Amino acid sequence: MLGLSYQSLGVRPLESSNNTQNGSRPKVLSVPSQDSAILSVPSQEFAIPIVKSKIQNPKALELADLVLAAASGELEGGDGISPAAGRNFVALQTLQYIELLQEQECLPQTLALAYQTLGNFYRDRILAGDVSRTYLLIAIRAYEMVLEFTSSDAKPQGDRQEDGERSALISQLNQNLSQLSAKSELSTVPDILNDLGTLYWMLSRYPRSPEIASLALSDLEHSIALYQKALAQLNPKTQPQSYARLQKNLGATWGDLARFRDGVQNLQHSVRAYQEALLYIDPDVEPQHYAAVENNLGTAYWNLAQHDQPVAFLESAIAAYTKALSYYSSEREPLNYAGVQNNLGTAWWNLAQHEPSEGFLLEAVDAYREALRYRTQELVPAACAATQNNLGTVYWHLANLRHKQGRIESLENAIAAYQNAIAAAKQIHPNQLTFDILAAYNNLGLAHYQLATDPYFSLSKLELRTHLESALQNQLQACMGWQQQMNGSGLAGRENTNSQSQTPNPIYADCRQTALNCIVKTIQAFYSECGLQGQNLALSKLPSDLLPEILQQL
Repeated sequence: MLGLSYQSLGVRPLESSNNTQNGSRPKVLSVPSQDSAILSVPSQEFAIPIVKSKIQNPKALELADLVLAAASGELEGGDGISPAAGRNFVALQTLQYIELLQEQECLPQTLALAYQTLGNFYRDRILAGDVSRTYLLIAIRAYEMVLEFTSSDAKPQGDRQEDGERSALISQLNQNLSQLSAKSELSTVPDILNDLGTLYWMLSRYPRSPEIASLALSDLEHSIALYQKALAQLNPKTQPQSYARLQKNLGATWGDLARFRDGVQNLQHSVRAYQEALLYIDPDVEPQHYAAVENNLGTAYWNLAQHDQPVAFLESAIAAYTKALSYYSSEREPLNYAGVQNNLGTAWWNLAQHEPSEGFLLEAVDAYREALRYRTQELVPAACAATQNNLGTVYWHLANLRHKQGRIESLENAIAAYQNAIAAAKQIHPNQLTFDILAAYNNLGLAHYQLATDPYFSLSKLELRTHLESALQNQLQACMGWQQQMNGSGLAGRENTNSQSQTPNPIYADCRQTALNCIVKTIQAFYSECGLQGQNLALSKLPSDLLPEILQQL
């Protein structure tokens, strides 16, 4: 009987934030930034002002260059009066005001306010989904300038009164940017540090070329230092919401840092941060926030279980996910509720790998089925496909613990779940998937193979042949797909997104070999169950370039 290997088959019954082979883990729901919006995008069209920078501060000059480069890039090839022109008018006009303020030798607090306006503008674009590395860098540099001008050693550059000067400048800003709402007060330093920490966290996750991927580690370290600095300036008793938000963000960042180094230690930091956040969130007042942090705590425990004390940490993960579900409403937040149910199912499945138990697997089945009530193929096909794939894997393991009729039912359920996963996956681009669709094909073939060959089952010749043909078809799909990935061409029909790398990935090679071994066993089953005619039928379905390799093993 063939075993289902988590590593060799690439079966990844978990959600991840990317499609890397080893990145599988339950999803962290969110790392929120500050909620307040400062600027709104003007609806009318503007002419873009010409900016000739007179800024002398090197950091400020770098920021100005970034803003100008971003505006130039967006407008390249445009007509100068497009919506992009209006959006860039805001940033460029704000940059001009900053130069005006410096020429007038204004108070440092006023310059800080202007830089905050610029940072908030790009932050709000990022929060609206307009994310780019340039925007992240601009927002970061702007907030760093805010901190520079609000530091204790920042000295006034003139002798004007702050209130009168600020009032006049804000009035002028409102007059020139009539469709914008300017915030007349600086954010607190902890709030600025929080936004800055979150921007560095986002930058760490932004795709980079392999040559500079190590910069993500530096970004995460910056993020953690900023969150810790903000926490040092807060009193949790008088500012519980800000304190809890920062601890939650810190927990997520420690968790990301654990992927780069000191996994156990950093995950323990993550757990403590989430636990500290929960102490200052009232679940009766903020049930959704409380549930989100409990979910993230469960994910931190799940990740710890992959390093050390798996049973104890998985039990803690299950407890955290279960508590999160008691505060999420399936009516008000169906997708978040379903996401936690999916994570709970994964934790139960993982626990069953360390302590084989039909009861644990049935708990996983219940959690995945509950998740699928809301993760429908029509509404969220990628999430639906991931959970269906997870459900198929659990049913396959359940079949190994059952006998006779229960075993048949479990394999049939596994087949149905894998088929549903593949059907949902076909609706979307492969890059949106959080699991290996080729592993789902191979596992589907394996379930068909077992139904055809298990001595417990008494199938008709037609049923047996049908299952073997389905097994071979799906195993070939997996094998050829992994062959294409080895050659750098990706899945059939997928564009090659990494044409620079032509070196065969050893993971794909191992997966292909596993699928090849399954194909050989299926062809042998054709011979043993259907004779020479059955074997010839199976061989006739093989691609010509695969036939010599198969014949050698037969």
